[in-house]
Amino acid sequence: MSRKIIIEGTLDMDGVTSKYSISNFESWFQWGASTDRLYESMDIVEAMQNKLNEEQPYYEEDDDE
Repeated sequence: MSRKIIIEGTLDMDGVTSKYSISNFESWFQWGASTDRLYESMDIVEAMQNKLNEEQPYYEEDDDE
């Protein structure tokens, strides 16, 4: 049985900060910066999401809970 995992943090590139969230039950998210800046950091957040997906199985809540 997998555990529900949410990782939230701050990404700072060249003095520009945005927030991100990755989890093993939803897609990744980024917010707090311009569209161009989010596009530049997308590969980093996707790589973290992919690593989490490798290490932890997708979480699905049991209907019995």
